Amino acid sequence: MQFEKIIRENPSISLKLLEIISSRLKEVEELLEYMAYSSTRKRLLFLLNKLTEKFGDKLPSSSAEEWVALDIYITHQELASMMGSIRETVTALLIEFNAEGIVRKSGRRGTMEVHSVRLKCALKEDG
Repeated sequence: MQFEKIIRENPSISLKLLEIISSRLKEVEELLEYMAYSSTRKRLLFLLNKLTEKFGDKLPSSSAEEWVALDIYITHQELASMMGSIRETVTALLIEFNAEGIVRKSGRRGTMEVHSVRLKCALKEDG
């Protein structure tokens, strides 16, 4: 009830809430489309791209190279769950992406870094 009162009294909050919900709905719709019609490789590329957009910190020392550090710790299992796959598949794909220069990781539990330009190119190529 209090929430409804606040929304009625502050139309700008209502508009912002609608904007956030619409944006989230669009993201989920896009993700579902990728999950339904794309390969596991493309789904992981798409997921890494979304995570980079949301949680990426551009590395100051590599601005020309476009390396972005993910500002969250995420396991292979969590990535697999998010994209409807299994951990072993995600691990194999991340090894491929590492060889292609799309991702890199410092140490076993280090921060994952993504080369945003190569990632976007791979996402387009696989389409």
